[in-house]
Amino acid sequence: MVGIDVSVEFERGRMERSGRALRWTRVAVGVLALVVSVGMAVIARQAPAQADAAGIGGDYVPLSTPGALLDTRSGIGGVTGARGPGSTTSIQVLGIGGVPMAEVGAVLVDVTAVSPSATTHISLRPDGAPANGVSALNVRAGDILSNSAAVQVGANGRISVYNSAGSTHVLIDVQGYFTSSMQPVGGGFVPVDYARLVDTRAGQGAIPAGATRTFTLTGGVIPAGASAAFVDFIVGSTERGWLAVYAEGGSGPRATVDFLAGTTSHGASVRLPANGRVTVANNSTEPIHLALTAQGYFTGTPSTGAGFRPSSTRLYVAPATPIPANGTIDVQVNGVNGLPTRGVAAAALNISAVRPTQNGNLQAWPADGAPASFSALSFSAGTPARSALAVTKVSADGKVRIRNASTGTVFIYVDLQGYFADPLPRVPIAQYARVTVHQLTPTGTATQGEVAYAYVGNYGEVMVGRQRNPNVFGSVEWTNLSEMATAFTGQPALAQLADGRVQLAVQHTDSNIRSISETAPSSPTWQGWNALGGSMASPPTTGKLADGTVVLFAVDADGHLWALNQRSPVPAWRNLGDAGLTGPVTVVVADGGLRLVGVGAGGAVQTAIYRASGSLSAWEDLGGSGMTGTPAVVVAPGYVTRVFVRGPDGVIRTKSQDIAGTFEAEWTAVGDLPAAGSPAAILDPLYGRIAVVVRGTDNYLHYIWENAQALGTWGSWQTLEASVMGSDPTVSRLTNDDGQQWMITARTINNTVRYFVRASPSEAGRAGLAGDAIGPTATPRFTAGSLPAPPAR
Repeated sequence: MVGIDVSVEFERGRMERSGRALRWTRVAVGVLALVVSVGMAVIARQAPAQADAAGIGGDYVPLSTPGALLDTRSGIGGVTGARGPGSTTSIQVLGIGGVPMAEVGAVLVDVTAVSPSATTHISLRPDGAPANGVSALNVRAGDILSNSAAVQVGANGRISVYNSAGSTHVLIDVQGYFTSSMQPVGGGFVPVDYARLVDTRAGQGAIPAGATRTFTLTGGVIPAGASAAFVDFIVGSTERGWLAVYAEGGSGPRATVDFLAGTTSHGASVRLPANGRVTVANNSTEPIHLALTAQGYFTGTPSTGAGFRPSSTRLYVAPATPIPANGTIDVQVNGVNGLPTRGVAAAALNISAVRPTQNGNLQAWPADGAPASFSALSFSAGTPARSALAVTKVSADGKVRIRNASTGTVFIYVDLQGYFADPLPRVPIAQYARVTVHQLTPTGTATQGEVAYAYVGNYGEVMVGRQRNPNVFGSVEWTNLSEMATAFTGQPALAQLADGRVQLAVQHTDSNIRSISETAPSSPTWQGWNALGGSMASPPTTGKLADGTVVLFAVDADGHLWALNQRSPVPAWRNLGDAGLTGPVTVVVADGGLRLVGVGAGGAVQTAIYRASGSLSAWEDLGGSGMTGTPAVVVAPGYVTRVFVRGPDGVIRTKSQDIAGTFEAEWTAVGDLPAAGSPAAILDPLYGRIAVVVRGTDNYLHYIWENAQALGTWGSWQTLEASVMGSDPTVSRLTNDDGQQWMITARTINNTVRYFVRASPSEAGRAGLAGDAIGPTATPRFTAGSLPAPPAR
């Protein structure tokens, strides 16, 4: 029961059926009005989506005749007898019922519960996968009811069937399968604005008991040549029964929809013959009315349409207060549980209505579109729960709006079974991306934290280094976290989790973000990669709130900023709005949250505060024109912020807040050296003066100092070292035996990681570094070296 235990007794009907021939006892239930709009909708045909360019399949192959995977009454599937409460049953899928033995990622099935002894819910998942609480079918005691479900196939070629409560027979028929790689069979999915294809109340009349009727489904929103349609079936009847749907001239020994007395609805796949005509057989003892609504179609070739990606998770849990009459909820789909934030053509949602107080239906549509007039799920008053699979488009920011189209209240649950992916452009591997450096908080008895390094190489490999002794740079141990089949890009984001483990987040070349964490603090081993989704245009940056919550930020191709707050129970990217950003944001600690700074459209610098609550302040335009790259930000006591950014002529510009938080009106130049890339800046912990470091157009590293603390005027640029650098510099704090220091890190043109540690006066004296006298205008020096070479790929 979608995670709720509800016990409602209902008079059970008795059934005998061989194959799907049946004899029902009559249930005295009046006809419930079909809660759908009357009339035929005329909508312009939509062009098919582009081919699934990802090369990982997801094309749908409808079976000519639905195949039986499980029937616990007769032993089909190797299992005989009703499934008990809390039971999990494993069944073979590959090689059964027309499904091939290999190259299958998921199956689209019809699951039916037959006369359960208690109200229950049925869940389907890949065999061996942990339970995740989502349901595929909710059914009352004594009922015979079906729903469709898209289920990923386990690595062993099987799926698991879980029964929540009571004992029930379970039937599973396969309608078709989705390929796991590009194959010469099948077709991609094209969603359509919901359109009514059939309504027997509109002059056609009810379908008599035991009779058939043939309908043409193509020619409108479903074009000729489509291999299958995904259709919402709505059945109105005074008696329960089942529908068989098959190509004209064929036969249908297995059910597509099992319905109850009253109104029953759910989506299902219908294979289409060349003429687009299908026959519906009414296998019940009473006439029925039937409404068919198109939700989309599958093309006839694997080179067109969107590919299916299974992803099972609960998207929406009903709050304590039900949805009122005609009330709506917005459900975030994109960016949740590893989904991309763009390129989602449609989502396959199992929608459940729980404890409705009146007859009605739920309608679903993209949150930024016109309200739907057709139902995705019909329900009856007093029903503990009713579910229906619906496929719907999503809004530009990835949301689906669901309305309670009834005069009563209802609780709503929404489970994602997968999505149809449009191709997304791959992100090129950034050459000489910056190194990320982070000194960790000491753990155990240690008094000085280890230093973690990470960068993405020029071939897309992810290298992570661990310097266990912060005084000995030659002790860095490198680990290659990528494999030959994966390639990443851009600067990684490093964070230390609350339990002391290091977490790394990196952008994959497929544009999505992935993370990986140590198995234990300071461990040389790492867990597997975790797909965070996102489909971003920029690599992620990270910040940590005052309570230790790690938040990732990234910018998409439309300039929207997204945040993934890891405090959330379900990892999900949240759209923070359109700031028109052109690259990554820099994240620093601010009063009450995190300050975000980035370059917007036209080269103006933008800043906002991400609050601890997860909300975002209004964006503040800091002005400027033609600014490029990623800004550097320094925070002084009182959260006074100074921003540095590369100007249109390459010269670094800066702007600071005053103690009241107001930024200066004008940008001022920091010297006259043109930089080749983005600056790095830090507040020197010894002298309290800001230092700025850049890679110049000569590809050498150069640095400059503030003339005095908080003065905002600058000395002269100096060359750090005559080494040709490939990457922009990174600056980071460092504490070791010589106290609080800071260091510069950059990759040379030969991919050597060079480090430069700001030398304290005592270090300078020992090393013979001249010009490091103590004083407000002293010119600090650096000790330099190369980190050990990482292992070959």
